[in-house]
Amino acid sequence: MALSALDRNGFGKDTHCELLIHANGTNGSTSFTDSSSNNFTITNSANSVVVSTAQSVFGGASAQFYSLGVGTYLTVADNAILRFGTNPFCIDFRIRMSTLSQNFAGIIVKSSHNTAGEWAIIWNTTNGFRFVVNNTNYASTGTSGIAANTWYHLSFTRSGGNIRSYVDGVLRATSANTTNFNSTRSLIIGK
Repeated sequence: MALSALDRNGFGKDTHCELLIHANGTNGSTSFTDSSSNNFTITNSANSVVVSTAQSVFGGASAQFYSLGVGTYLTVADNAILRFGTNPFCIDFRIRMSTLSQNFAGIIVKSSHNTAGEWAIIWNTTNGFRFVVNNTNYASTGTSGIAANTWYHLSFTRSGGNIRSYVDGVLRATSANTTNFNSTRSLIIGK
């Protein structure tokens, strides 16, 4: 899996952006920087995630996760800013998966899988990319039109009590949800 990030206008930071990982750098580098004004520290598990110039949407590089679920991930320590509460939010990123056969692959996780106030974005071979709260699916993208080795822009938003999923700017699903996302777990990318 490769992830790449870009702010909304492509040039500067969006003033509402709380975490921004461009994943730029020298090929093979294991260092990742938060370019948001929060400047969160990003920890690389055993230096297993690398900058790759072989695949990118823009900027010439992306983060390469070699195998989801086996110790290949980035971590951002919990911070009150990363707890959405009952507020609106937008999680948006670019992703390219080399295989679609890995079930329940964690893309972005702030969860231990069954605790109130926690959430995760995962890949599932039946439902596609999905926003999961306490083991319940919300706004799954489905698998139609999703292919391996293709870059996609994914967004999961909540406003007006609804979670929505978008693939390449196209609304895929809407689900009612007013959960108080107050998890104090670290944010994990790629587990």
